[in-house]
Amino acid sequence: MPEASEAPANVADVVENLGMGSYQVKQCIVGGGVWLADGAELLLIGSVTLAVAKEWALTPWQKGSVVSIVFVGVCIGNIMSGLLSDKYGRRLPICAAYVWVAIFSILSATTWGFASLCTARFLVGCAFGLGQPAWNTLCSEISPSHWRMTLSVFSNIMFVIG
Repeated sequence: MPEASEAPANVADVVENLGMGSYQVKQCIVGGGVWLADGAELLLIGSVTLAVAKEWALTPWQKGSVVSIVFVGVCIGNIMSGLLSDKYGRRLPICAAYVWVAIFSILSATTWGFASLCTARFLVGCAFGLGQPAWNTLCSEISPSHWRMTLSVFSNIMFVIG
């Protein structure tokens, strides 16, 4: 039982005392998967845009818009991520990002024209934007201080692998 003069331990102290373990590694793989999916998305969107541009006779600005709208979605998702993470915790936005990326990517495959493709790609971007900041913050919160940079870099390397 702690003495009356001892202050209760905060979460950061507990993480430091527990140190690095398999939990952090597993979470880094799962959370970093948001970055992996984003990397794969960037590789695919260029090919998809070229394929549909011919079929739908897209103009150059429309081709650029299909790619750029994803980044507008990421921006909106980043803003929402902070608000949701502060209110509901870090895991909800990360889990929602996985579900929404899957749903909106499948929806992208069913689009019938420029406007519907841009809408679906915007929503995919929002999903990525929702998960990335939440994961970056959670990664820092669950890692001992001397492992934070290593785990953060490993998570972001998953973007390159994607």
